[in-house]
Amino acid sequence: MLDPFRAYPALSAGLDTLDVDKGMELQTLLSLFRAMRSVSGGGGRQLNVPVSGPGSTGAARNALKWDEVKAKRLFAELRDDRPV
Repeated sequence: MLDPFRAYPALSAGLDTLDVDKGMELQTLLSLFRAMRSVSGGGGRQLNVPVSGPGSTGAARNALKWDEVKAKRLFAELRDDRPV
């Protein structure tokens, strides 16, 4: 990060894919980047949405059907920042 010729392309590419509010403070953005780094470094946890089976008709046969009750519970826990 101290070499601007190496850091700028990566930073620019990352910021091109990130939309933030106009009021976003730099400290908040840095905190987000630190959290993302810990996840990508193996410190995170991978989750899958619970499924109840394959889709039933047409193109849906190539898709999985979410278990609605379990999926709602998972998303509520994530939204409320509770352990999953």
